[in-house]
Amino acid sequence: MRRRLLRTQGVRAVARALLDEPEVLHWGAELCDKTGVGTGAIQPILRRFTDAGLLVDAGMAPSDVGGSPRHVYRVVDVAGLKELL
Repeated sequence: MRRRLLRTQGVRAVARALLDEPEVLHWGAELCDKTGVGTGAIQPILRRFTDAGLLVDAGMAPSDVGGSPRHVYRVVDVAGLKELL
């Protein structure tokens, strides 16, 4: 049974950004830039989406600006994301 997600402004913005390009891998900072959701809010939203089965953590990708690798996420439930809009 999927846990119900609150449809906050941030949740809807991230869902919309993911649905714009559901076939590509996404990372948190990229979604912050696209949505205006802050860095302190993006990771909890992505974790809730992953826990709900909407995304999978597709592993780590090298940072394009140096520093540590970044988690990347893949959409696995387009219909579930659309329900959040």
